[in-house]
Amino acid sequence: MAPKSRIQIQQLANKVQHLVQSLLAELEKVDGETTLYSADWDALTNDLQNSTQELLLRVVPPQTFLRQLQLSHYDLVAFQVAFEFNLFDFIPQSGVLSLSELSERAGIDEDRVSRVIRLLAIHSVFTEPEEDIFAHTATSKLLAQDVSFRSALAVQLDEMYQAASSTAEAIKKSPYEQRADVTPFSTRFGSSIYDFYQNHSNRADRFGKAMQGATALQDLFPPPSLSSDNQIIPRVRFQQHNFFEPQPITDAKAYFMKHSLHNHSDADCVRILRSLVPALEKAGPSIPLLINEGVLPAPGERMRRDQELTLRRGDMCMMVTLSAKERTKKQFNHLLNEADPRLQVQYNPVSI
Repeated sequence: MAPKSRIQIQQLANKVQHLVQSLLAELEKVDGETTLYSADWDALTNDLQNSTQELLLRVVPPQTFLRQLQLSHYDLVAFQVAFEFNLFDFIPQSGVLSLSELSERAGIDEDRVSRVIRLLAIHSVFTEPEEDIFAHTATSKLLAQDVSFRSALAVQLDEMYQAASSTAEAIKKSPYEQRADVTPFSTRFGSSIYDFYQNHSNRADRFGKAMQGATALQDLFPPPSLSSDNQIIPRVRFQQHNFFEPQPITDAKAYFMKHSLHNHSDADCVRILRSLVPALEKAGPSIPLLINEGVLPAPGERMRRDQELTLRRGDMCMMVTLSAKERTKKQFNHLLNEADPRLQVQYNPVSI
């Protein structure tokens, strides 16, 4: 091993040790308990996770990494079975349940249900405090209690998992062009994702619950009502609009789009943006168009590992479901310039 590599490993190990000490100090402040989603705790755990992963990638032999990777999808299979047979519901949120009782309630033989739940327990999803006796952990309890979290994971382990396995097959059908009518999702299910949910109401309902996580801020500050017939803010109203058609509101103080581009092809994104140009012209040069989207790092651009991983996975999700994509700054610049060269781009790296 080169001296430079040894130095980098030592630096990462020192950083991990320092972060662990910082976490222990945070725990001391609250007598061993902490709010898992506090800003300080979240920053420390993210930094620890990234540093630990980087350290492991430097010291774990590639053979070991690949052996672990090639079997990792079986972890997802265990989750899939646990969801399908409601194991999270049957185990009491306080207390324990025997293997025989769990088998009877789930309608699965004891052998297979025990193998599934013991694999999950390795990831601290369920625990076995004594032989053939199972209980919840914080993670499994979250999935039992939080419908949105549970639905989001179930969607990924069901239709998205199946669609993802058809990605290479879909690319072979159209190797040099990303077509909206040839996606891994349509290759697997024979229809677009929109038609699929139109024809499968139960899965559409689950998908809707999964998307409720995006309204967390709204849930923290719930207004009396958000219905269109009981407007709490006189200047706010709900209005359907096809964003491929010209924007009918031409006197707005700002136009705001959130996650409206990443699930469309470049050509459709240009159409969407162009449909706003007449309204922007009438509204005046000082009126902004605010676009809230994830931005992929350019090659060589540094980004926190967990953030880039989330964006890259989201990019693959768009490929699988819609033949769409997440984009870099350069790619966004190209779209906006193609829509109208007069659009001047300013970036503000914050989340809304």
